[in-house]
Amino acid sequence: MESLVLGASGLPLTVKLVHLSRKASQGFGSCNRASFTGNHVVEKQVNCRPQQTLCRPVQVVGRGYWSGVENRVELRPGLADSGIRFVREDLGGACVPVSLRNRIEATKRTNLQAGGVTIEMVEHVLSAPAALGVDCCEISLTAAELPGL
Repeated sequence: MESLVLGASGLPLTVKLVHLSRKASQGFGSCNRASFTGNHVVEKQVNCRPQQTLCRPVQVVGRGYWSGVENRVELRPGLADSGIRFVREDLGGACVPVSLRNRIEATKRTNLQAGGVTIEMVEHVLSAPAALGVDCCEISLTAAELPGL
């Protein structure tokens, strides 16, 4: 499957997706669905379409929208059932899984935090995998705040 998206330069960029499954006999993976119930987040796994990931890494470099700090962001293919997770290369590979449980309060942006590691302004970079139907990928970064894309 191929999808056409705009790269950081505004030029078209073709991204190929690959289907994932743990066993050929299973055929379908599971994906997380999350919802709010009062003050609690409820996450459950639902059998759905086969999981998808990127077929090759994609990279963008830019400056943080608020901080101005340069950040190299690379979206890499993920393993089956790994979900989407951020990896802070500047902190020795510290990992922050994308989950509503890891969302922290912030003004005018969406931030995630796990184990004391924070990722800021995740909403823009997470919209790309969501739009393409990517279930599993690793998003490597060299600073806490994502570039203003």
